[in-house]
Amino acid sequence: MRFDGYWVDLQSDRATIKRASFDETELDPATQWKEAWQNSDASVTSRGFVDTERALMCAAHHVARLQGLLPDSINFSSLKLSSLNWTEGVCEVFTLSDLAR
Repeated sequence: MRFDGYWVDLQSDRATIKRASFDETELDPATQWKEAWQNSDASVTSRGFVDTERALMCAAHHVARLQGLLPDSINFSSLKLSSLNWTEGVCEVFTLSDLAR
């Protein structure tokens, strides 16, 4: 069985969100089958999410830290995946305002 979701790659200056599809062998039972990790390379900073909200929160926490903001300053209800500029299933997030347009 396949599940639609997103890879969120945390980079030194941004978060990149990529549309993805997971099968049950990639999802972690400890997260109730909602998250995945790249296990092949420990230096990879990508996390997989079936849940859109969790993907947005991951990206938001990362870019907030890059901006010197505390996670509790994030208005999660304003985050929208549809507000992002997607190019071939990938978008880059540099600031919290990218997620709240």
